Amino acid sequence: MENKRNIPASVFRYLVFAVIITLNACTSSYYPNTVNVPILESAGESNVSALLGDFGTEIQTAYAISNHIALMANGGLKTTNIGFDSVRSAYFIGELGAGFLQQYNDEYLISAFVGYGVYQIDHENFKNYSDSSIIGKRAFVQPSVTYLGEYADVSFATRLCYVDYTLNNDQHYFYAIEPSITFEAGEDAIKFLAQVRYSNIHEQEVDLYEFAIIDKLYFSLGIKVFPSALFTPKN
Repeated sequence: MENKRNIPASVFRYLVFAVIITLNACTSSYYPNTVNVPILESAGESNVSALLGDFGTEIQTAYAISNHIALMANGGLKTTNIGFDSVRSAYFIGELGAGFLQQYNDEYLISAFVGYGVYQIDHENFKNYSDSSIIGKRAFVQPSVTYLGEYADVSFATRLCYVDYTLNNDQHYFYAIEPSITFEAGEDAIKFLAQVRYSNIHEQEVDLYEFAIIDKLYFSLGIKVFPSALFTPKN
């Protein structure tokens, strides 16, 4: 009876490990933002999206400089405030990309983009670090295919990333595979957008804090505006 109140050392270590993982899920060194899948069918078309989700608040844009070449720009901000240990963090990302688009039979749009971005995470009371700052860079390749439906568009994309960052003068890097499905429905000028994406980290050179973000789903909701359709008078 006297041993019932004692926790075996091995069990205690696993409990501590699980608690650390859980607490750091919200204060990681990397958060995958929404995958920007431009749906542009001709030169001069553009779109602007405003999104909310697991990442935070985002603005994404795209512009077709020709019938087959487009540019994109993405920005986002995520903040967290955890009462335990007064952990606070702010995450900012900005990135640019360029890509190729090709439409087939008025039903499918295939695209491939490459891009590069930088991000910064500022933490207060981040575990044993006080007011730590993480500076990261991400390069990506992003192929996609979109079905252009009568009432809704569905896009399947895979973002392949190389990420490296600096934490307390230590350099870390990893590769990420981030497939996504995006649904868009609405009028020609304004559409509602929903996305689910999956992030999986490979070939890590990281510490305990990144373990929590492996194999995780993320969600985004937003509105996409097409200025060329919004300001073009209908015949």
